[in-house]
Amino acid sequence: MATSTPSIFSEAAAMLNRPFIKPELDSTSLRACSHRPSMPAEGHKTHLNTLNVKPESYRTLQIMHTVKPTVFSQNAVKFIHKFVQTSYSEGDTDRVLGESITVPVLCYSVPDKVIPYTDDVDGICQWVLEYPLATVKRLVHLVFPETKLWNLDLHRRDDIDEDLIRHFTWCPKPSLITSVEDTWKPSMTIFVQPPWIVSPKELELFITCGTLRPPRSDHEYPYESHERLWGKIWDVCIRKQSHWFVLTTYWGWVFGAFSEGWSRAFVSEVKRCDTAKPTVLECLFYWFASASGVEGAWTIPEVMLFTALTCFIFVINKLDILPSESDWAASSDVSSASGCDTESNFSDNTEVAETAEVAQMLLSPTGLPLRPSVRKRDLSRVADWQRDTHCGADSPAVKRLKHALPSPSEITITSISTVSAIHSYSDVDDFTGAHVRTNSSEMRDDYV
Repeated sequence: MATSTPSIFSEAAAMLNRPFIKPELDSTSLRACSHRPSMPAEGHKTHLNTLNVKPESYRTLQIMHTVKPTVFSQNAVKFIHKFVQTSYSEGDTDRVLGESITVPVLCYSVPDKVIPYTDDVDGICQWVLEYPLATVKRLVHLVFPETKLWNLDLHRRDDIDEDLIRHFTWCPKPSLITSVEDTWKPSMTIFVQPPWIVSPKELELFITCGTLRPPRSDHEYPYESHERLWGKIWDVCIRKQSHWFVLTTYWGWVFGAFSEGWSRAFVSEVKRCDTAKPTVLECLFYWFASASGVEGAWTIPEVMLFTALTCFIFVINKLDILPSESDWAASSDVSSASGCDTESNFSDNTEVAETAEVAQMLLSPTGLPLRPSVRKRDLSRVADWQRDTHCGADSPAVKRLKHALPSPSEITITSISTVSAIHSYSDVDDFTGAHVRTNSSEMRDDYV
């Protein structure tokens, strides 16, 4: 039994991935399954991925980014070279956890894992679990002992699409969940679909789908196959609070993640089963470590989140004005009746006009003046107050007021439009939206 792991991640593993992953998809091997649907022609869709997904208003996914292939590959290889040592004290098998390396490796003795050919999604799930995922789980636990509290949870709940897609989650063990906060820990969901349901062409359409159309009419604008797949993955991940995901047909592998506010997605290119530098095993190791929060792995970019403004509609009912019980004819001295200074600079005609305008406002259905006018005010009182209180530019009161006001760099600027609002803080590194706190100093260029 092998006691070291470098060969799992060496260049030789790229050659071994071909006999490990390829046979199940090879036409010769699949002939044993007489009931299996025929594989689609190259560059064509299967039209069999009829997931029960339609546009919904609650689905807030807006933009899907693609992680640059060269950056993804280089980061995965660098991460493995940095953290994977030459040898480990533990062996390839952990009898306590019931784990072992199942992928054949050159010059190492690895027991054969015999799994029958399949013609349904359950069999494909067994191939994915027993070969690549079982090996990667053991290696992640071996290299990062703190992840031994994590396990693969296979969900066997009833799903209307269970004949088309299955999923299981890489997450902390349920026995470790002692509070509500524990259910919000990072996790990753692996989605499995047969290769005769999702063709290589449909995987390419999946990763190049830049946006998800908003809901209008399901009959006029139904989702296409790759859009239904995006909707299914988003729905399952948000229900499980799983920001990380992997999509595989066993022929092709896609590694993705959702932003904190669930409005953006990030996906890698399609990794073929026989890809090299990095291999599928290396990519899985890198993504498992990233989803587990291992320092130095890939992190989900922070994005700005625009939130829609809430519109409040106030209904104003017209009120009936009751007859006045007063016998005042409104012809007396308004100034004396209101308690105002009789020596005011405002004339009696102006005050009578104001009274008439107020009456018109009360009688108006909208409560607004019928003929708005700009009144000329005598500002001599302001000058007298400034002179009497000594509130010049150099007065102590004005100096205290200037000292209390924030500097221009500290002023909060709020930009509001008819569709969205976002608060930005000048000269500060933080941008705050309704759900996501973004650090503008993080200049990410690893996705487009």
